[in-house]
Amino acid sequence: MKDIQENKKTFLQRAVPVIVFVSGIGAAVGYGIWQKLPDGELLRNVVVMVFAYFALGTGMVISIDKGTLYYDNSRHLGRFTAVYLIGLGMAAAALYLPAKIWPVIVLAVALSLTSNAVIGMSAYVTLVLMIALLTDGPPYIFYMNVIVGLIAITLFQNIDYEFRFAGPLCASCIALFVCENAFYLLFENTRPSLDQYVLPLFNVFISCFLLLFLLKYYSRKIVHVYRDKYQLINDPEFTLLAQLKKENPKAYYHAVHTAYFCDKIALRIGANQYLCKALGYYSQMQAFRQLAGEKEQKDFVTYYHFPPDLCEALLQLDDPAVPLTKKEAAVAYFADAVVSSIRFFFEKDNGAVLDYKQVIPLIFKRKMDSGVLRECDITVKELEDMKELFVEENLYYDFLR
Repeated sequence: MKDIQENKKTFLQRAVPVIVFVSGIGAAVGYGIWQKLPDGELLRNVVVMVFAYFALGTGMVISIDKGTLYYDNSRHLGRFTAVYLIGLGMAAAALYLPAKIWPVIVLAVALSLTSNAVIGMSAYVTLVLMIALLTDGPPYIFYMNVIVGLIAITLFQNIDYEFRFAGPLCASCIALFVCENAFYLLFENTRPSLDQYVLPLFNVFISCFLLLFLLKYYSRKIVHVYRDKYQLINDPEFTLLAQLKKENPKAYYHAVHTAYFCDKIALRIGANQYLCKALGYYSQMQAFRQLAGEKEQKDFVTYYHFPPDLCEALLQLDDPAVPLTKKEAAVAYFADAVVSSIRFFFEKDNGAVLDYKQVIPLIFKRKMDSGVLRECDITVKELEDMKELFVEENLYYDFLR
């Protein structure tokens, strides 16, 4: 069954770039025939779009293989496919609408949030290029749309897991309004007038409304779809944790200390705070499996319906044969290592005085030399920030005695 699921996943990962390529080229041909373009222009458009879609498809394959898509987009590639097909429909509509009211930032942000910044920008530029070739309008409209889309994608790419989007939303709308008016004034050599601001203001209003709707939906259905579940299982009084406290107090307090550090580190490096904290609580999977009198503990992640990303990260921590790939799994791995090591020292000598500026780097070096992070997406800076936080928390270690 697992092999069938893996084969299905691999098939979908390869199929999506093909679908995007074929649909894009088909749209370029279809729109060209619809516009009754001369054969020479139609051939020109197709050749240009083949190169553009080749670049987009290559980038998609690399990003999917490396797992660099935002959030859980790698498990839901249909999101990007759907948004891109909608974008093709918007391209058709743009042929008959004034350029001043194209909702370009909505398309740019939607494409990037359902993939990542690189793929989103590549797909966005490809669509805008298609519109430019079909409309044969002034080149500066293409430049303007590319710049506005780039600004919007850049502003939204660093949103953390709290998904606070008010700042990027306002900045993107302001950039849209300023760029539209600046480009028209510069390239059309017209004098400013009240009439010329009407359509850009209308575009800003529509784009802001659509973006707000998109971001609210994205936050509720994708980013925070499991927030309530995480809040439940991260409660120290949750059934599993309460049973662990009763049956195995040592393992319980180890989990509490590990979760504390995971929570602090997640805030420091911008990782998923809910996931990191849950990994801190439940990374000792063997301890939960050994709880007396509970058959469901043998497969507790399924019985309690743990979120998919938590299940994936727990598997990486539980099975030495599975490499650590998720940043949050690495956070829990090092938090567990630090807590285990320091508790070991205190169990040997409860009154020991440790130099944490030396102990913490040694723990990190030993774990990193094992090659456990060879496939992980955590950065060197994030590791250094983790190490620094562990040193700063020297007063907390007295709770481990």
